[in-house]
Amino acid sequence: MKNILIIAALFLTVACGSTNSQEAEKVEYNITLSDGNKWIVNEEMKPHIEKGEYFINDYIENKKTDHVELAKNMKEANNHLISSCTMEGESHDELHKWLEVHIKFLNQLKSAKTEAEINKAVANLKASFEAYHTYFQ
Repeated sequence: MKNILIIAALFLTVACGSTNSQEAEKVEYNITLSDGNKWIVNEEMKPHIEKGEYFINDYIENKKTDHVELAKNMKEANNHLISSCTMEGESHDELHKWLEVHIKFLNQLKSAKTEAEINKAVANLKASFEAYHTYFQ
């Protein structure tokens, strides 16, 4: 009897957990590195990127459910990021390649209606920040 309860508990844990997770889309950012090195992002822009990343991580880690608030907070961080942009040249162009995709995912979150759409957008935004860290410092 004890084994049946353990198996049932494991089944429920796996089944319930799988409905809330979503894999991110496979996206090609077309960003190149700077001679094999990460691009440098201006210091005045970094806090806004970090704030957006904080919002998505906090949402995921604390199992929050208000995706409208998340989208609002992330949009505000993006607006500050864009208004603080002083970058020029190749690093600026490469950052915009990332930002274009990132904004697409933020728009997905804003327009999401179902739990599956919300989870997909959240996964995409999380993956977007991982891509940022791959190409930028």
